[in-house]
Amino acid sequence: MALLHNLASLLLLATGITASPFVAGPQSCPADSPLSCHNQTVVENTCCFIPAGQLLQTQFWDTAPATGPEDSWTIHGLWPDNCDGTYPAQCDSSRAYTGIDDILGANGASDTLDYMKQYWKDYKGDDETFWEHEWGKHGTCISTLDPKCYSGYKSKQEAADFFKKTVELFKTLPTYKWLSDAGITPSTSKTYALDKIQGVLSKQHGAKVTLGCKGKVLNEVWYHFNVQGSLQGGKFVASEPDGAKGKCPSTVQYKPKSGGTTNLHLLTETELSQLQTQILRPDLTTMEERQPVYSPQEIGAMLVDFYGFLTALHYDVADLKVPPPEGWPGFTPEASAHFRSSFAIQVSAPSALS
Repeated sequence: MALLHNLASLLLLATGITASPFVAGPQSCPADSPLSCHNQTVVENTCCFIPAGQLLQTQFWDTAPATGPEDSWTIHGLWPDNCDGTYPAQCDSSRAYTGIDDILGANGASDTLDYMKQYWKDYKGDDETFWEHEWGKHGTCISTLDPKCYSGYKSKQEAADFFKKTVELFKTLPTYKWLSDAGITPSTSKTYALDKIQGVLSKQHGAKVTLGCKGKVLNEVWYHFNVQGSLQGGKFVASEPDGAKGKCPSTVQYKPKSGGTTNLHLLTETELSQLQTQILRPDLTTMEERQPVYSPQEIGAMLVDFYGFLTALHYDVADLKVPPPEGWPGFTPEASAHFRSSFAIQVSAPSALS
């Protein structure tokens, strides 16, 4: 057994990779590993060097619907860029894992999972699918997370390392606090100079950050890093963006969150049918009379037309954020009262996955 271990160690040394004896996990990297995006020649050992080596820790400020705590930005992801403004995506379909919550639990990362449930939120309420998307699109493109870079590899542990590192980085980048300390707080009436926001965050980060907006509304920030060594155990160094990024006007709105989204989800076909049969015509007493009023698709279209946004549904009347649309076709005062006792709706806007 000792002979086999020594042979394995010699093979690793021959490729420039060092391993810690008897310790399962990411292989250790030399202290003088090159900094990503700064090499002049090709680095062969991609277990200790990330070719797509500008890593972006990206954050959301979602307000419609709101996600996460009212005094914190939320995690979007951790993305590898190619050092030239381009980026790889979906690099290994065989490792596009599902069941991220189970993977984290199986790899001793329950604390990370608990944190993600509060701070890594999907605007549609489907956190698991969002996490799977971020891992499959971005995580599989980080070379040091290849299973070959592990001693005593445990199934899917590289995905757990991706989420643990993303959360670890996010905790060092308290965007809300940095802005608040500079007098920049969410407001329904104030506007802020983009340069001021960027200046505050760039000073704290140690390099220029990228800001993202929906129209005039601030909703995203990207923190750029280069990495010395591996993602798992390397040193993250603040870096300038690897190209022109971000589209925001010179003056922006930084809107407050209206509340969390624990019970928020987009209307399903069944829920639209319930709206059709229970709300639009409560004066009709039988299912046969109610059924032909509107199709679920027509109801959804009218909701979008009336509010100008996608609409989300709550079952808790205490969560009512928007009164029933009394001017909407089919809504009499009686229908509105029935609606009020049965459902609650909240205006929400889509937030595209990147």
